[in-house]
Amino acid sequence: MVNHFIDNLFPHLSPTRRAVARTTNGQGSPLGGGRIVCRRCKRKFVSFQQLTNHQRKEGGCTPPRSTASGTAVASSTPPPSSPLRQFNAFDAPLGHSLSPVPDSLTPPQNHTSSQDAAGAGNSEEADTSYHHLISPEPRTSAVGQQVGARFEQIPCRDGPSTFASEDPEEEKRQEVVAFIKNCNGGKGLSRKDQNWLLSFAEVPGLESDKDVQKHIDALPKPEGWSRINLADPTDGQDLFLDYCDAYTAVLDLWRDPIHAGKLILKPRVLRGRNGERRYKEAHTSVWWNEMQKLIPASDTVLALILYSDGTPLSLSGRLKVRPVILSLANIPKELRGKLSGWVLVGYIPYVEPRPEFSLAEGSEALRLRQLQIWHDSYRKILERLKLYTLTGMEVEDANGVKTTVWPMIYAVVTDWQEGCVAAVLKGWSANPVENALWDWKGGNTKSGNVYRSILPEIMHQLDHGVVPMLFELVGNYAKDKFGAKEGNKRLALANKRFLSFRNTHPGLRLPNIDFLGGSSFVTAFEHRHSLSVAVYAVVGVFTLPNGRDEITPLFRDFADVYLDFAVRHKSRGHTDASLAKVDADWDKVLAKMKRILPYQASGWGTSKVHTNAHSTESVSLKGLPGEYSADNYESSHKRTAKNPFRASNKNHMQLQMVKHVTDRLALRKAGKDYFVPTQKETALRKRARDQKTNLLSVKGRPLRLFRLSRQSLRDGNRDPALLAQPELVHLERVLRSHLGGNPRGTRALLANLPTVQDAKVIRHMTLAIARARQPDGSLKTELARANPCFGQNKRPVFSSVVVDGVGPERRGRLERTDWYAQLRLLFSCVDHRGRKRAYAFVKWYQKTGPQDGTRSVRLKWEMVNGPNGVEQVRYDVIGLQTIKRLEHILPDPNNEGMFYVNETRLV
Repeated sequence: MVNHFIDNLFPHLSPTRRAVARTTNGQGSPLGGGRIVCRRCKRKFVSFQQLTNHQRKEGGCTPPRSTASGTAVASSTPPPSSPLRQFNAFDAPLGHSLSPVPDSLTPPQNHTSSQDAAGAGNSEEADTSYHHLISPEPRTSAVGQQVGARFEQIPCRDGPSTFASEDPEEEKRQEVVAFIKNCNGGKGLSRKDQNWLLSFAEVPGLESDKDVQKHIDALPKPEGWSRINLADPTDGQDLFLDYCDAYTAVLDLWRDPIHAGKLILKPRVLRGRNGERRYKEAHTSVWWNEMQKLIPASDTVLALILYSDGTPLSLSGRLKVRPVILSLANIPKELRGKLSGWVLVGYIPYVEPRPEFSLAEGSEALRLRQLQIWHDSYRKILERLKLYTLTGMEVEDANGVKTTVWPMIYAVVTDWQEGCVAAVLKGWSANPVENALWDWKGGNTKSGNVYRSILPEIMHQLDHGVVPMLFELVGNYAKDKFGAKEGNKRLALANKRFLSFRNTHPGLRLPNIDFLGGSSFVTAFEHRHSLSVAVYAVVGVFTLPNGRDEITPLFRDFADVYLDFAVRHKSRGHTDASLAKVDADWDKVLAKMKRILPYQASGWGTSKVHTNAHSTESVSLKGLPGEYSADNYESSHKRTAKNPFRASNKNHMQLQMVKHVTDRLALRKAGKDYFVPTQKETALRKRARDQKTNLLSVKGRPLRLFRLSRQSLRDGNRDPALLAQPELVHLERVLRSHLGGNPRGTRALLANLPTVQDAKVIRHMTLAIARARQPDGSLKTELARANPCFGQNKRPVFSSVVVDGVGPERRGRLERTDWYAQLRLLFSCVDHRGRKRAYAFVKWYQKTGPQDGTRSVRLKWEMVNGPNGVEQVRYDVIGLQTIKRLEHILPDPNNEGMFYVNETRLV
């Protein structure tokens, strides 16, 4: 990535000097890791001096000479020629010698569509980007082939974003400063590295790190930042609050150009087909509708979201910081979690133990003092904004539209411990603490009560609460029912199965630990994903001697309740009936947990279990749990705490952290903090989504069909691809059978099947599925892969997909159904009519039974009789547009050759 930035930032430098730019010093320590690489021959060197000697020595690495016209001059010694195999697998039965195999796959000119011509335009880039569409697929496939299939190759268009500027030198300075501040994952380059890089970069006006900082300081600074010491003489320490006025922060969020025309101004009441009320976004909830009644009808509720959660900065955990994030429920949820959807408004100080000042570790006095500082900090941050809670305030968006808004507290997002701090009552101790969240507009109503803004938060209550607790207590169950030795053996088996499920789905992230042992270092989404596959790891492991399995149904029921509450209703929203069902199901699961896992000290009466009883109430009051989930703001810890801390020299740490954050805000507000190149897969996703059609990635290595045939195996002339994928020997037959309108299951002589213009197919590694249906009912663009050597570990990745097929005939018509397949090859070719085609070579699954305790669909490989009467797995070729979505298919650990369709999929 760093090398890519360097090449685009400093095109005026020679290749040798750009190689220098990839190092932090002249000794060869690269910015992006690794050694210095010669861009001509790809050799690696330890130091810049070795690279220079290598490129300058006589007879060394020299680039190809160019003519005056710019074309490269070929070497005087031609490479040894090798005769082409005189065979075309598409023109005749195997073994016949025919015309040579063409070397290139060129789309025929007479079949170029009008859309191709319109998209090409007159630019030179259109001739070299290999960007085109193919003609519609024939409706002949038995797997429901759709008319209008499209194929498109996405060229690599990596390059930095450019900033509009009339002064080219100023534009270059902006790009270089943005690059320097974005290095090292947002931490930025050190001053030493900046000075070394700028010493040869030849950027006008930037000669040292001081010039970089002057450039940033000249930008308009974020307003409203102040520092105040909240300590008194009895604390024995400074307690500095660095904060931004919340009033100013609200104005900045409202007038951000990204939010222009998208802000939510009025509440709505959603109704279903039967007239029942639906609760979905924040503005469809009871709270927003009730608060709107308290202000003039022409005005708008300003729904404030406050988030704070302490985060450790050091591995020991002694250095901590508590950032406070402000956001607005008026910002749509899809924008709220992005960098533009929230703003840092302060760092709440921690009170350190001081026994000599009666603030001993764990004492009531220390806890009370920390409580006081928390509310004093919030009161200071919100002080100016609170003045408008009874009068309203005028805000203006990026389009110049003015609106009168009334600040109200919508949600206080915290973990359980901090939620208890936020909910402090007068009389909590001998020294009452005044709550900073009191006396806001609507706070004296039933819906607007501030304590109802401290909501049961799914990430902390379930993902970090009940889920890991459930995992840990299964260990006690196993030892109690089977004894210590046998129980540990069964736990080890379940953990082994659990770890075997890693890399089975691109969105699945499982921790590399014993999932039944638990760990405080596991993130919330890893706990969530562990729950997604837990039922398949424990099925059959904890079966009692009487044949009863209690753990598998428990995990399945718990996952079902979780999905019903947090996932399955995202697209349509909850109703009172669905919330009542969640409550009833949760009561059943809790009763089962108490009966078969009575090992929890409080009898499952912990606070996190108890608050789940109020989760459904919060949905009707404030909207779906995703509206106020801490997941939206957890990523802010890296930008507001961890990166600023790493960029500081730990001297006056908090001041330096504030300086880092405000510098980045200044760059972002000036439009200079976005320096992300367009990635190939990102472009592929975007084009597939925009065109609403499945698309292939850039072309890969070509395969010769005649070298994949059975005859080639007998002749010893095989393609190396067969070593990784022996099943490709079936590709020629199924491809020609598909082009002949193959009714699924028929056999035909190869000589009688359609021939094709070219015997070469082009392998593609990635398929963008444009409109894949997610577990929550939404549509999303997914990436499917058929790659025998993927990633740094060079592991095989063959995605499982759902295919749109046809079932048995009912009432005189074929019923649509879902078929399951595994992608083995994504490829393009030229058919027997000279048209460019794109296909998938797949391996079919077949539904089988019966269902077990997982209650999931079970599969096995579909088998057919082969050419010699030997049973073999069915392979086929299908059109890209028949692929509907990725599917998470897991191996059945109890039965070899059988699989589960993951019915508890959360990703």
